[in-house]
Amino acid sequence: MPQPPAQPSTTIKFYINSTAYYVNNTAKTMDAAPVIMESRTLLPIRYVAEALGASVDWKPDEQKVTITFGGKTVELWIGQNSAKVDGNYKLIDPDNPSVVPIIIPPGRTMLPLRFIAENLGCKVDWNDTLKEVTVTYPAS
Repeated sequence: MPQPPAQPSTTIKFYINSTAYYVNNTAKTMDAAPVIMESRTLLPIRYVAEALGASVDWKPDEQKVTITFGGKTVELWIGQNSAKVDGNYKLIDPDNPSVVPIIIPPGRTMLPLRFIAENLGCKVDWNDTLKEVTVTYPAS
């Protein structure tokens, strides 16, 4: 039986407190830098989603972000420590329930990177020396 074509790999690198990031070694700029809060990386998730080809929807009346990619749906609400993944509620960080999505001026939604990336089928690596987060899709 023939195998489906190989999924192209995407690698995204972010640096804490830097608006520069890289998609498959191509430099890009975002409007808000990743930050560490509650020992976790939060960033404007739209940049990860768009690099992967995912869709992001913001519902301001519900303070809800919905990310859809590869048949998966992740829904998060500002200030809530749980999210829905494919219709099932999960804690964003069972080891640290203080981790929640936030909004920073001038209205940028910052979401916990690892939770979202891993639930979309990505691998996340942290380099403490460089303060670098690498997101790889697909996770291998």
